[in-house]
Amino acid sequence: MINSGDSIARSCSISLRKAGQPINISYRAMEADNATAAAATDTPVDIAPGAAQAFVLSFTASAPVPAGTLRLTYACSDDAGAKVEAPVVDGVNALSFSASATPSPDVVTNAQSRSVDGYVRILTSGGAEAMAISAVNIGAGTNGKAEEADLIAMPDTGNVALPASLFVCETEPTTGACLSDPAPFIHTKVGATLKTYTVFANADPEAGIPEFPDLSRVYLRFYEESAPLSDERGEGRGATGMALTAPAPASSDGQTSSLPEGIWEARFNSTNGGYNEGLLFISAAGALNAIIYSDGNGNHDGGGEGDNNNAGNNNNGDASGDNGSSDNHNGNGDSNNDGNDSNDDNGSGDNGNGSGDNGDGSGDNGNGSGDNDGDGDGSGDNDGDGDGNGSGDNGNGSGDNDGDGDGSGDNDGDGDGNGSGDNGNGSGDNDGDGDGNGSGDNDNDDDGNNSENRAASATLFAGTISTDGSGGWTANAKVLDLSNTVGGVAYQLGGNWDAKSSLTGTYVPSTGSTTASIGTGSLRAAFSRDYDRSTVIADLGGSFDFYDGNTDIGDLTVSSAGTFSGTYAFPGSAQVCNVSGDFTSSGASANLYSVTVSLQNCASAGSYSGQATLRVEDDNRSSTVNPIQGMAMTADSNRGMVLDLFPKGHVRSNDR
Repeated sequence: MINSGDSIARSCSISLRKAGQPINISYRAMEADNATAAAATDTPVDIAPGAAQAFVLSFTASAPVPAGTLRLTYACSDDAGAKVEAPVVDGVNALSFSASATPSPDVVTNAQSRSVDGYVRILTSGGAEAMAISAVNIGAGTNGKAEEADLIAMPDTGNVALPASLFVCETEPTTGACLSDPAPFIHTKVGATLKTYTVFANADPEAGIPEFPDLSRVYLRFYEESAPLSDERGEGRGATGMALTAPAPASSDGQTSSLPEGIWEARFNSTNGGYNEGLLFISAAGALNAIIYSDGNGNHDGGGEGDNNNAGNNNNGDASGDNGSSDNHNGNGDSNNDGNDSNDDNGSGDNGNGSGDNGDGSGDNGNGSGDNDGDGDGSGDNDGDGDGNGSGDNGNGSGDNDGDGDGSGDNDGDGDGNGSGDNGNGSGDNDGDGDGNGSGDNDNDDDGNNSENRAASATLFAGTISTDGSGGWTANAKVLDLSNTVGGVAYQLGGNWDAKSSLTGTYVPSTGSTTASIGTGSLRAAFSRDYDRSTVIADLGGSFDFYDGNTDIGDLTVSSAGTFSGTYAFPGSAQVCNVSGDFTSSGASANLYSVTVSLQNCASAGSYSGQATLRVEDDNRSSTVNPIQGMAMTADSNRGMVLDLFPKGHVRSNDR
């Protein structure tokens, strides 16, 4: 943990963000040598201004936990005693975690790029760049083999649909040359001998990827095969990632009269609502709608594992640089904290100790998170030097030319995933038991919903946007906070944008307006490749499950003409809402649609309007499906809903 403020961060501790999980966590502050304990186990510590504090974390699972992202709370108190939490960002300070009742693979991974600064930097618009990865399995084998695991390696951009095509190949460790043509995914065998891979990121020439390391990331994930040689992916068994950036293209219209139209993958940093993911929908006509998934943990309710349709041109080549490290916790049910379970898999820089981690990040000097015996060996540290290098990673990962194993630039090393760990204390769960039975949340899904208000504690915006002709934008909008049904609050937004690349700004209540629970805040967003997907109204047709958070609450049928009808009911509610409406083109040939909704026979009866899009997601990691995602609000902005429609006959991923 790093104290970036100018006063002492007091009583700093680490805990599970969501209660009610079969996981116990312990933490212990360590001295700078990462071998000497600075405090007793589970004892909060103070962190001086500008200082960093290393911790050792240990996890014990009391039941199997599906592979996914485990998000933690990093909390301190200020001088006034108020609680202050660090933002939780997948790929930076969240953990990839699973626990199995039987031995399973546990793939320790390292990643590095040519720039050796934590980024995969594409230098030209429409250009390409590579990320080098090394991997070793320190867990069990599959299909009767003692150590070797049959896996699928697949790159993605996480929850954010970045405008890039991704490919992967296994490489020859000494030269970095691909052993076969790069593909969107590959079958591979990973055992105790180091394997190396390269991920190629090809940028869309018509869009840019902003230098937002919390938003713009590229990952390589390793999954078990669901069956020998099957393309259907099973549990995630390891992952690593880095930030990704590419320059914006020259604006075709000079950005003097156009609008920042598009779908924007956003991060909202609210004074009262924490740091949360969200979406901005901006039509060619200037209609603005936004969703903030304000559950306080950065959890994108419409997540999935990124865009798996990475079609594009293959680009062979190799990447050099010193490989960083990934934090992949596959528990395997080891609860004796003996340092031999897969919690001890951290390599250099594994605990996220600061940007530009030059081999000195916590975990790099021998005390990887999960190394509970304090001997600094870290699972897989075979040379006994306490450097925390994973098994087989002796400071010489793919592209490590200086042999120091420093993992320079590995600022995260968590190899995220998405989802498990999100099943507990929803914003409506006020008793802290994680059962979701707080105010209005009776379905154990952590959505915190009140009565008929839809979405996992979301906040909705609806308004219009205008520009000043020189890259600036302003908007007037009404805000509805679904977590406590505060609606109709007038807000002003404004900032700057770069065509099909980045959008930044602030949002504040209008003069004389009541402040919504999100308070004031800032936002930044990356352009989503989903906007430029070629779709028509007929593509929205089909039968869908109507989701609230992770709970299926109803059914909806959409015709090829865009009209729809169906019903939904919240768990524990006797009311069944009849739903009807239609999708229409919002103008231009873009994957963004206007939506009108009519609800009848329930407390939320009325007319709603908003925008929606056809997303790309996984069908339980086995195939690509197209759910519909959007939002709609009443004219007075006092009621609203999140549209989260998943095609019937498909199973949502565990990592949502």
